[in-house]
Amino acid sequence: MDPHIANTSGAPSDPSLSDERKRAIVSGAPDISSKANDSDTSSEAQPSRRKRRVALLSRFHIGLAVVGTLSAVAGIAIAIDGGFEFNRTKVFAGIGVIVVSTVFYIVMIFVPDEDKA
Repeated sequence: MDPHIANTSGAPSDPSLSDERKRAIVSGAPDISSKANDSDTSSEAQPSRRKRRVALLSRFHIGLAVVGTLSAVAGIAIAIDGGFEFNRTKVFAGIGVIVVSTVFYIVMIFVPDEDKA
């Protein structure tokens, strides 16, 4: 026997259920709490959507850090090539690329992947 149905009228005796819900259970009416169940489903979708967004942001930040690192390597190559040619402008351009890409790389490391809200 169902523990919620203890009295002779067939109405559930659970005090947490409203009178309207008790009547719906006894009459066999459709579940009136289905709207609450739908909102529970959408709230379950939020964590998975957030995890997916955090994973994409993480991959994006890693990609940008890789671009920053490779740009620094290119800047080193430009500076070395300028040194071989005794071209001071090329050396300074290479140093500029190194500095900008290093700052870019460091910023990508310290940017958080998720909101702290």
